[in-house]
Amino acid sequence: MNIVFVANKDLAANVCLNKILPSLAQQHRLNLYLSSAVGKRTQQHPDALQNLKQFEQHWDDLVPVQTTPSKQPEAHSKYVSFEQLTPYLQSPIELVNNINHDESLAKLNKLAPDLIVSIRYGCIIKPPAIRAASKGVINLHSGILPDYRGVMATFWAMLNDESEIGTTLHFISDGNIDTGNVIKISKQARDPQACYLSQVLSLYQQGSQDILQAINAINNEETISALPQQGQGNYFSFPSQEDLQRFDDAGMCLIDKDAYNRFIKQHY
Repeated sequence: MNIVFVANKDLAANVCLNKILPSLAQQHRLNLYLSSAVGKRTQQHPDALQNLKQFEQHWDDLVPVQTTPSKQPEAHSKYVSFEQLTPYLQSPIELVNNINHDESLAKLNKLAPDLIVSIRYGCIIKPPAIRAASKGVINLHSGILPDYRGVMATFWAMLNDESEIGTTLHFISDGNIDTGNVIKISKQARDPQACYLSQVLSLYQQGSQDILQAINAINNEETISALPQQGQGNYFSFPSQEDLQRFDDAGMCLIDKDAYNRFIKQHY
């Protein structure tokens, strides 16, 4: 298949793509669009969220320079940067902050994708872009739907003292946020000692496998039992300073620097 991935340029998306692209490159034609942020780039966030973004988006400053991998899945035992994923792609990575803009949409239509796969992408994919993919658009949401729609679902699950966190793989069929038919929900126990970012990163071990399974099923023209979401659920936006203070008062943190450095050293 001709598959276009749209993802945010952050650590969690990079982890997920490292787990996915090597397994697909020999059988499918892959392209990758990256956004530089989630939501409106003019939106002002509390200092704690801006600090979190630095860790999420500038992790590669800590990564040693590596040789470019080949297209063999076994070519590298550790994860690589976005740029070093290029050999798995049909063309260089493009920065596309809004796939719905006329110029971006024209490029997308020219690619004529069979499937679009969204991983933490920075904007809502609208119907004209959805229609560009003959087999549809699937999105891996880092939260359990419909209870945790919107952004930073894991943060809100932690703040609400949920015992489980998870991902939802679903179709995007219109311009609404996190409302499409559900392909699979994967849940895991929340580690009460782990920081927010560590919890998020842990989701992509199973989440990436869910994407691969769905792609294989779609490629084999198997019937996917995607079910409508039950109930209205809840929509969450970025946390306010008051929300962040409640999070801190509950003994939780967004970033554990020691855990972060260990993760980078272990995986990169």
